Amino acid sequence: AIAGDGPSTVQRRLAGTCHVLAHTSIQDALVERLANPLSGWTAGDLFDETTTVAPQRDGAEAERLAYYVDDAVTKGATLVRGGAADGRQFEPTLLSDVPANAALLHDDQPTPVVPVTPFESEGDALAAVGAGGPSQSVDVFTDRHSLGMDVADAVQAGTVNIRGGGAGATDGLRGGDTAAAIRQLTRTKRVRTG
Repeated sequence: AIAGDGPSTVQRRLAGTCHVLAHTSIQDALVERLANPLSGWTAGDLFDETTTVAPQRDGAEAERLAYYVDDAVTKGATLVRGGAADGRQFEPTLLSDVPANAALLHDDQPTPVVPVTPFESEGDALAAVGAGGPSQSVDVFTDRHSLGMDVADAVQAGTVNIRGGGAGATDGLRGGDTAAAIRQLTRTKRVRTG
């Protein structure tokens, strides 16, 4: 949970992130960019204005997160920063190269741990997305609308947010053509009963 006055947009998006998939060609650069805002996160008392990351519910919850981080590292992940528990506090943590069999990836609870898993192909990414359990919300950052829609089809989520500057432009969506956008973003289906 993020607390305090004025966490940045990046901090708000990362707060509670359960899993980040990144193409192998950009994983290192992405992890480096994520490490900078994470280094400014402060774990502390929820009512302290300097706190960015609130304490865990109890010490057992913080120890559970420590177990998840250790499990991921044992299975091949790289601990970029954080990873330690101190009572109810758990350091803001960033992991890269997190393998699909890491226990952390199968827990859909918001935590101050940001795990990044690389993928080689769109098929690998879609398989990873489809293998995940149900989620309340998923954000897809892509410049290709069709890839965002493929992820939306594959993932079990209540909400899928497709984000990206050119998300529609490369697949035929044009800014002023609302009817075309609606047709491309929906599927017509006739359902008859009786």
